[in-house]
Amino acid sequence: MAERYTAPAKGDGDLEERVAQLEAKLKSLTLALGAELQDRPEANGNEETEAKATMDPSHTVLTLNSLASRASAASQQESHVEDDFQLMMSVWDAVICASMGSSSAPGWEVGRADQVLVFLLFCFNITMQTVFILGIATTMNGNPYVGASIPTMKYQRLFDGHDYNQMDRSTMQSRVQKVCTGTWHNRLSATSTNTFQYLQMDGSGVPGQFISLVAMTIWVLSMGKEIRATLDQLAALIMLPNNSQARKSQVISKEEEEVGDTTAGVITDEGGYVIRVMRLPHKVALVLFVYIPRLAIAFTVLWVGTMYLADTAVVSDLILNACALEIVHSVDELVFESVASRKLHQMVEKTRIRYVRGRSLISALLGPENANDKQGVESKSQLLMSARLGMLLVVLVIAYVSHLMPLVNMAEEAYKSICGHEVDFAYVTHPAAGLPVFAAIQSDSSNEVATCYYAAQYEVLSIRVGFDPVHFPRNETLSQLVNGTHTLCNDTESFSCPNFHLATLSKLKAVSAEIYDNPDLCTDQDVLLQVLRSTCLSPDFINVGVNPQFEPIFSCSDLAPHCLCNNATCVEEDFEIANANPFGWVWVDLLSGICPETCKRCKPPLLPLPR
Repeated sequence: MAERYTAPAKGDGDLEERVAQLEAKLKSLTLALGAELQDRPEANGNEETEAKATMDPSHTVLTLNSLASRASAASQQESHVEDDFQLMMSVWDAVICASMGSSSAPGWEVGRADQVLVFLLFCFNITMQTVFILGIATTMNGNPYVGASIPTMKYQRLFDGHDYNQMDRSTMQSRVQKVCTGTWHNRLSATSTNTFQYLQMDGSGVPGQFISLVAMTIWVLSMGKEIRATLDQLAALIMLPNNSQARKSQVISKEEEEVGDTTAGVITDEGGYVIRVMRLPHKVALVLFVYIPRLAIAFTVLWVGTMYLADTAVVSDLILNACALEIVHSVDELVFESVASRKLHQMVEKTRIRYVRGRSLISALLGPENANDKQGVESKSQLLMSARLGMLLVVLVIAYVSHLMPLVNMAEEAYKSICGHEVDFAYVTHPAAGLPVFAAIQSDSSNEVATCYYAAQYEVLSIRVGFDPVHFPRNETLSQLVNGTHTLCNDTESFSCPNFHLATLSKLKAVSAEIYDNPDLCTDQDVLLQVLRSTCLSPDFINVGVNPQFEPIFSCSDLAPHCLCNNATCVEEDFEIANANPFGWVWVDLLSGICPETCKRCKPPLLPLPR
């Protein structure tokens, strides 16, 4: 039986050596064929003529040349295996696949309907990604500290944060202290908490700027991968031979290519389809309408996304922002994989673009890392690797200098404006001077004595709303007295409940300095005294030092021995001289305001002038 021809094995041997081996095999085949024909005397004339022609030396030379050409093509084909660039599962690559022709070409399974669908998905994809980019650039939260944000925070801290009326009576803290400890709920408190966590002022975690830098690096690497794959594919497209006779919709087999067909745009092999040749206008159209928009969107998403991550001032939002950016990045894949048919999926998966070695145009604008020689491959690989690393560093440095570092500096300034320096004081506006006057809160020793007094302010409001008291058990009678629903509250001549008409409240606020001159307002507040007594007798204020003194106090009349000096209103000088009062002056002054009638602070009404 004659020995059958086998293709040369893949290797790096010299082409001439392979041709010599083929010549030897061909000679052996020729001798075997001649011997076989001699053993067949019944062969007709045509067969004999064909055998003689086969053994003719000139025919042998032609056959050798053909085999050499095939061997060269086989060697070139083997070198192309590693250079073929697989199309990716995206709308962009589906456009390339659909542009190669319709199903009228044998073996090519892209139909007219598929081409129309791909075009619609292409338009939809560009619209979606453009809208996302514009949305990120125009509507997403940027640096929260720019503009008037920091001066506004400082103003709010000065005039609201230290206002005496805004002080927390239950914990004896200024509004600023509540904000900076995260126990107050408003926008300024949220900003303070976010800024504290971002800067990690206590050193308990990783500062937000480092987390942002890591997120930015991952994002740049992700987009760099996309850009690199696109540029490599573009280089392979540019390097395809420009054949004006190329039939883009013609599909041939690998064996037909070896015969010498150079016009078919696509060949088939065991891995699928390979785009091997393309007309120049076809290339230009793909570059203009596919690759340039694709690269423009990729670079824009890279830049906008990096700046967006750099401007994120809340650490917990970094993950959400990164997920949003990944959606923008993956729109082309999501659109294609969710809508296109399974057949179109398979066509894109099985289609590759051949990268042809040795063509110029600076190796297709420094495309894939290959060349005609090993040294060239190594040099080009190092150059491209350095270029990609340089691009990564440039983008990160620009983002860090222009966005991330200013954000960190502004965050530090914002935190100082909210919580910096002295926070333990309150102020009121002087009634005559109109300028602020101050008092320390927790550091004032007199406040330790009056702590339960301020807590009683909190308890009165809690009872009026309907909450249970914090420092003593709920008392329904006391609750009714505070709410003004008890029957005693109807006897306004002998008993006063802390409930007035709305107009009276306005009057109280307006004439607070002259309250002792108004007989309607200068009355004992026994209900408020009961709330104060119950609060100060709580175990929470055991160290205040007034608990024993409040035991016998049930009404304002019981305060007379403690708030009168020589049967008259006490002043601080007389009180210090007497020095026998179990209450301190701070308490006597406060209790005299609760029981002004008993403590004789009410001034007699003015008599009408004689006519």
